[in-house]
Amino acid sequence: MTLVAIICLLSGALVKAAHSDRRTHESKLFQSLWDTLEKGEVLVADRGFCSSAALASLLARGVDSLMLLRGLINERNRGCPISQ
Repeated sequence: MTLVAIICLLSGALVKAAHSDRRTHESKLFQSLWDTLEKGEVLVADRGFCSSAALASLLARGVDSLMLLRGLINERNRGCPISQ
């Protein structure tokens, strides 16, 4: 089974979850949860959910997102603060 969930970072409460068989990709389940997000909220997600389409769709809904862009981690910048 594949499971994707939205969890409140303030309380740790499960807000909403989506699940499916192993043949459904997590990004599809992720998309099915977008209606749960409200304008002005901030979504923190793993880099596996980061795509230009996801970022644009979330931004169009008024939802800000914080995701690590794929391919940006290498040995030189690993663990360095963004200000460096």
